[in-house]
Amino acid sequence: PEAQNLLGVCYYSGLGVQQDYATASRWYQLAAEQGEDRAQNNLGLCYFYGRGVNQDQAHATYWFEQAAKQGNAKAQSKLASCYLAGTGVAACAGLAYFWYAQAAQQGVPEALSFMNSDMAGAGATDALAMNLFSAENTANMASNVNWGEILQTACDIGSKFNDINHMTGGLAGEAVEGIGEAVEGIGEGIGDAVEGIG
Repeated sequence: PEAQNLLGVCYYSGLGVQQDYATASRWYQLAAEQGEDRAQNNLGLCYFYGRGVNQDQAHATYWFEQAAKQGNAKAQSKLASCYLAGTGVAACAGLAYFWYAQAAQQGVPEALSFMNSDMAGAGATDALAMNLFSAENTANMASNVNWGEILQTACDIGSKFNDINHMTGGLAGEAVEGIGEAVEGIGEGIGDAVEGIG
């Protein structure tokens, strides 16, 4: 699948072959269906912009999510932007914050910018209200998305929040306070949650 994705990149960008979005999308599809996260993100972009396929935002977000669950930082950021704007999915500030937080940990500039914006505070509040960062909910999340170590990263994000907060120049005090409460809950329940994931 890696070679198929690379061939798709060649056709998409016109590297060594004549640029052909339709052929690129077919190679991306083949690789994406085999679980290649970069191909899943690339196929999502094809659907998002209507390049080589009919434009379909719902299909785009589906493939972004498949890649995001595997830890693809670009897909995480793109999926977050879809949730923020309600593109292809119902708008949800909590899920936007959740995915931007994942991408920010991997240094994606757009995600870091969001984490330092006024919108981050409201997103963090919604994410906590939805139990996206609660330890007691992690086992259910794992069974739904099957993303192993990436889920553990989601559990750890509360404890790593101070690092992100410092790196991004600080978030709203209300958001920091909310994350602090989430960290306390994670600290009490993380052992059971990890055992459930295993």
